[in-house]
Amino acid sequence: HVSYSYRDGIYYHILKEGNGREVRLTDTVEVLYKGWLYNNGNIFDQTKERPVSFPLNRLIRGWQQGLPGTKVGGKIRLWIPAGSAYGIRTFSPQMPPNSILVFDVEVLNTRPQN
Repeated sequence: HVSYSYRDGIYYHILKEGNGREVRLTDTVEVLYKGWLYNNGNIFDQTKERPVSFPLNRLIRGWQQGLPGTKVGGKIRLWIPAGSAYGIRTFSPQMPPNSILVFDVEVLNTRPQN
């Protein structure tokens, strides 16, 4: 039985507790991730072998709501409703408008933005 938590409009589950610095909204995060559609499980985006870095405050609202408080070394699963993701916009045929998205995000590092 998996327990889910709810915060700021999204559901999440800590898959692995980290032990490093906590992510802040104003950080640049280095992550490995996989994103898929809730309704059919189709993967629409994922990192391959190499991690990627993003300024967290420039990402979709669901990541901005879900990642702060996650610690470096941790992994979280986010269920993001369309209103906190891409809404009615669509960027590919694999992602219909108003899609609920699920992401597994592993936080490898976090640092204040310059």
